[in-house]
Amino acid sequence: MNIDKIMYKYELAYKKIKSIFDFIYNEYSEKNDVNPIEHIKYRIKKSSSIEEKLIRRGYPVTEESVDKYLSDIVGVRVVCSFLSDLEVIKNVIRELEEKNVFKIIKEKDYISNPKESGYSSYHMIVSVPINYNNEISYVNVEIQIRTIAMDMSASLEHKVCYKKQDYSKMLQKMIKDATEFCGMLDKNLDNIVSLEKNSEINNRDNALKVVYPFMQGSEFRLNRLKYESGLKFVRDEFLELYNRKYISEDGVNPIEHIKSRIKHDDEIVRK
Repeated sequence: MNIDKIMYKYELAYKKIKSIFDFIYNEYSEKNDVNPIEHIKYRIKKSSSIEEKLIRRGYPVTEESVDKYLSDIVGVRVVCSFLSDLEVIKNVIRELEEKNVFKIIKEKDYISNPKESGYSSYHMIVSVPINYNNEISYVNVEIQIRTIAMDMSASLEHKVCYKKQDYSKMLQKMIKDATEFCGMLDKNLDNIVSLEKNSEINNRDNALKVVYPFMQGSEFRLNRLKYESGLKFVRDEFLELYNRKYISEDGVNPIEHIKSRIKHDDEIVRK
């Protein structure tokens, strides 16, 4: 069968899960809370990759096989700053399940039980409802939750070693050593940062918020719109290049992720 014919269903799930997690990230940013999310990366597998994976696992290339055996066609990677932030995001996802946004169907803890390669991450498979062919269908989406340190070692392991059987033992050991170092780094950082976070929250809550008159004027708001428009233009140009040149081709992608931001008003004033 032609896998492209069923990709629309997964594209709908991709758009829905992206809107959900974009909202979560923006909500933290708008409230100016300590944001537990460093960045979020989304991806949808190419039809050729789906077909190759089914064949590699010995399954027939059918729509039923895709739905039954593959749960990572659509993926979300939530990279948190520190270990304690992982629990925050897990709880957010569980709250979404309680609100019937989607259903959690499987969890895999590769942090407590890393893979042989040293790979560490927390995986959740969720079933996302979408409107497909005028009826409700459910699509599995893989959510990966990890720290910055875990993401660094996991990204290196994936780029250098994953699906490659002929990489050297020396390189394998170097990647594993890097993963173990990142694990120790996470534990030590979390002890320090948890104290700093509590202090930062208390200082912020006790501080008087200074509002400058010029920030309430229309000129400042228009200027902010100008920066937002400029950011959107540059980001869209990068994303178009990313999608056109690297996603559509089979070459090695030099870009791990793209992140953008505009400073908050109070950060602008402080600076």
